[in-house]
Amino acid sequence: MKRGEIYMANLAPTEGHETRGRRPVLVISADLFNQKTDSALVAPITNRGLFARRVGFAVELQGTQTAGIVRCDQVRAVDLDARRPRFIESVSPSTLAHVLAKVRTILA
Repeated sequence: MKRGEIYMANLAPTEGHETRGRRPVLVISADLFNQKTDSALVAPITNRGLFARRVGFAVELQGTQTAGIVRCDQVRAVDLDARRPRFIESVSPSTLAHVLAKVRTILA
């Protein structure tokens, strides 16, 4: 798993407002973190996300086969191997930079 790659993964179980189910996720953590921990920080991708769109926590995917928005407000650590991931594609460097900038504003 590398930063900037999109995987199909099962995010269940979830609680409350967490994005759930089998869906694409974008890996946002550094490659070294992913290798050392066998986990990754991911942001789910959805076609919904009205709240995230309205308050500015969404990044629209462009130039990819995967359609939807990256939910920068729903970042979570997951063991992707345990969730049976399937590689889909990679996002452009500019899309990744935009996602990381949104996450930084949430953490600031």
